[in-house]
Amino acid sequence: MGDLTFDQPGTINALVSASGSYADFANTWEIAHGAPHVAIGGALLTSNFGDMFLVAQSPNDPAFFIAVHANTDRVWWVRQRASGNAQQYDGQHQGRTVSASDRMSAFGRTVADTFSIPCVGYGPGRAVRTSRRFARRARAVALRVAPAARAPAAALQSRWAAASGFSAERQAQAQAQLNAAAVEALVQGRLKL
Repeated sequence: MGDLTFDQPGTINALVSASGSYADFANTWEIAHGAPHVAIGGALLTSNFGDMFLVAQSPNDPAFFIAVHANTDRVWWVRQRASGNAQQYDGQHQGRTVSASDRMSAFGRTVADTFSIPCVGYGPGRAVRTSRRFARRARAVALRVAPAARAPAAALQSRWAAASGFSAERQAQAQAQLNAAAVEALVQGRLKL
């Protein structure tokens, strides 16, 4: 994977715990989780990308479930608990309105039916405390430094998102939210530069 850069756990944790709609979170996470798709799928190649690179082919690669979507499941699980609404699933996805009552035709069940499947659980994250005075000073610096620090990850995510057909507007919204999450992570001392 060479020198490929991903968003750090602190940025992802700040994204997950940020207030905002589920739809905004889901759209941002869709772009953020693209970096492993590109890295595993051959980001340093100019042609003959591996299965993981393209959305339509990515489930063909075993890493899709083991590495990428196991973490996506964990991130969604944490977000459900952080939002205070474990059954929040709504908004726009690829131009259509989605809801928990949507039926998954391949399984004959609704999305809401999956909210209570007790097969997987995850441990709690680690809390970080900072003083308010430190946080105010640190935020001014973080607003300048964090977006620059995550620029390589943003480039990787944008490459995947463009190849996967995401609009430039959607990519820009996601990158803005990820930059805001990186600022929060830096202020909280959970982002390494």
